[in-house]
Amino acid sequence: MGATPASTGPCQPDAGQFELEVGPILASRCGGCHGEQADFGAPFSLIDYASIVAGDPGTRISDRMITALADGTMPPPGNLRPPPLEHETLVRWASCGQRMVEYPTGLVSSRPLFEASATPPADADVLELRATDFAVAAGTRDHYEDFFFDTLVEDDAFVHRIDVVVDNTRVVHHVALHYDDPNETYLYAWAPGTGAIEFPGGGLRIDRDTVLRLGIHYNNLTDHDEVDTSGVRMWVIPPEGKEYVMLDPATFDIRVPPDSTATAEATCIAANDFTIVAGMPHMHEIGDTFVHTITRADTGETETLIELEGWSFDLQFIYAMPMEVRAGDTMTIRCSYVNNQDRTVRGGFGTINEMCYDFLYVTPGDASVPCGNGFGNGTEYDPGFF
Repeated sequence: MGATPASTGPCQPDAGQFELEVGPILASRCGGCHGEQADFGAPFSLIDYASIVAGDPGTRISDRMITALADGTMPPPGNLRPPPLEHETLVRWASCGQRMVEYPTGLVSSRPLFEASATPPADADVLELRATDFAVAAGTRDHYEDFFFDTLVEDDAFVHRIDVVVDNTRVVHHVALHYDDPNETYLYAWAPGTGAIEFPGGGLRIDRDTVLRLGIHYNNLTDHDEVDTSGVRMWVIPPEGKEYVMLDPATFDIRVPPDSTATAEATCIAANDFTIVAGMPHMHEIGDTFVHTITRADTGETETLIELEGWSFDLQFIYAMPMEVRAGDTMTIRCSYVNNQDRTVRGGFGTINEMCYDFLYVTPGDASVPCGNGFGNGTEYDPGFF
């Protein structure tokens, strides 16, 4: 990546700007590793101004920040980059306005990642729903296997936290957990990069009659057979506090001709008031940008719930999206695709197909935003999954 030459003069990054602007950016974007205590192999903290600017010019942490932002090595692969404005702010601050660096390509989100507590609740019951030594033959591609679980609890309960348990990383593509009922409502969906979900002050309701269906999507591109025991781990608490539910506005009305771009869109109307806590946008391999907006019924104003640029199929996260939705508000999701292949890509559940979903965790439990899934354009639909 290009950069303007560094000034030969001395530079002391501004302490006031660090306190008001730069520090909060570093805490939000880098604090998971470079926090009060450096974790996960990070060599230093990025919380204290004095330590960041200490030392000889050219060797200080502030100087190293410029280099890392310029060559794209920080944040490391597999992590969100700060938006362009924050990226520019960091470089200008560290260089006292003397340098500019090109913005590296990569996934950029208008929302921060949702962060479950680092420690699961100690007073909750723990349930594991996992595949049992499931055989995945060599050469398997896009195989969907369902595993059913019943009599999970004796009485009503809330699922307070859900996390994935990935056993065989060579073959597990993604995991979905939902109620085995006519609505097939989701509880949790995992793809590479997704973390745990934990519901503030409550959870998703289950009872003695609840049957859950764990769907695992397998790809085994190795030349030998594999076995897998992946699944999910759930922390269950008494049914007290807020009840949550997952909504899944989506469209499968997707058609992207060879060597071209296209956009798919779904428009949904909120049936009642609810609060969004978090969500996980989802596309497949030719996804490019994702935008979810809410247009208010009373004012006509449009607000952005989340916007993603530089989509990567390998970087799928749950994002914090705190927002109030009122009955009659219009929710619109728009997915853009870039197809460099010599075949038409249509909506469907296989990796070679495309999807346009936003999995939203909301409260209360009767929240509803009907919009249909927009099956059309020759959707390649496999009813055995999702």
